[in-house]
Amino acid sequence: MSRPSRPRRVRGAVMTEYSVLVGSVALGASVALVGLGIAFVNSFEHVRGLILYPFP
Repeated sequence: MSRPSRPRRVRGAVMTEYSVLVGSVALGASVALVGLGIAFVNSFEHVRGLILYPFP
C-alpha cells in the first residue's frame, strides 16, 4: 500500500518554509563572513609583517 500524497498546497508551503530557512542561514553566514573576514585579513597582514620583518 502506498502512502497518500500530500495535497499540493501543503507541499508548496513546506517548500516555501525550506526556502526561507535556507535563505536565512545563507544570509547569516555571509554577514558573519564579511564581519569576521576584515578581522582575519588584518590579523594575517600583522603576522605576515612579523614574519617578513628582517632580523636585527
